[in-house]
Amino acid sequence: MSGTTLLGDIGGTHARLAVLNAVDELVCRRDYASDEFTSGVELATRFMADARVAPLTGCCVAIAGPVTAGRGRLTNGRAACDAHEFAALLGTPNCMVINDFTAVGHALPTLAADAVRPIGPALTGLGTLAALGAGTGLGMGFVVPDAGGWRVLPSEGGHGNLAATDPLELEILGLLQNAHAFVGWETVLCGPGLVNLYQAVCAVWGAPATARSASEITAAAIDVADPVCHQTLEIFCNFLGSAAGNLALTVCATGGVYLAGGILPRIGDLLAGSQFRRRFEARGPLSGYVQSIPTWLVVEPDLGLLGAAAAYRQRFR
Repeated sequence: MSGTTLLGDIGGTHARLAVLNAVDELVCRRDYASDEFTSGVELATRFMADARVAPLTGCCVAIAGPVTAGRGRLTNGRAACDAHEFAALLGTPNCMVINDFTAVGHALPTLAADAVRPIGPALTGLGTLAALGAGTGLGMGFVVPDAGGWRVLPSEGGHGNLAATDPLELEILGLLQNAHAFVGWETVLCGPGLVNLYQAVCAVWGAPATARSASEITAAAIDVADPVCHQTLEIFCNFLGSAAGNLALTVCATGGVYLAGGILPRIGDLLAGSQFRRRFEARGPLSGYVQSIPTWLVVEPDLGLLGAAAAYRQRFR
């Protein structure tokens, strides 16, 4: 098959690849386990053979880690991506590597109405957009209006210090600090972080911390099959509200804060019924300011690929 642009969204657990064809459709989508590959070109070579796509006239690959001068490496994984290596592989200079939340930022202004659901009141906002997402790690980014368009800016705010706001969270924070050399928002607000949080809640309750994965904790919480798991997810939503509120103030995200990542769509109903929005709005003297900012849960499964496509179009088309 003849394609045009290679798109990639490489996270700590999953790597998603597709082709953007000549009429701007995502085709030949494939998913891979990220830890099977050490480089983006290795992954791209596998994809091109599996999907039988050639020739490709360019690429945009988003990776979950900092990107400098077209090169990035997974923060929670071993794969690295280099735009120059992609250019050599594809035989074209039209290749770019971007941070995964830079891709999310490019996607936000293009999202259809059915790609999001409101968390809290269905407000309308204008101005800067912000996003944070819980997956294998915690990503953040924001998008500012710029000369009739948008400028996308990445952030590594997920590695900021975790903050407790009540006695229970303070006790949990102390337990986490005893177990980890550094405790940031990502220590609790991601898949592995959910396991960290569960173990701390078990210690607070004096309950045995059975070996559970993040998906098992989530399932038990949603079914209310295990009270410790249920409280763990409630505390997760509280921390998420605090992190989102902090981000909203930091970048003045009057256009809205978008919640993305692999975990949150699975707990959409629980998140909507949680204390997330109350914690989001609890900003002291600026609570009134934040109350007017909408919060949206992104339910679009190909957000990263759509953002990579938008970034490519902006730069090369």
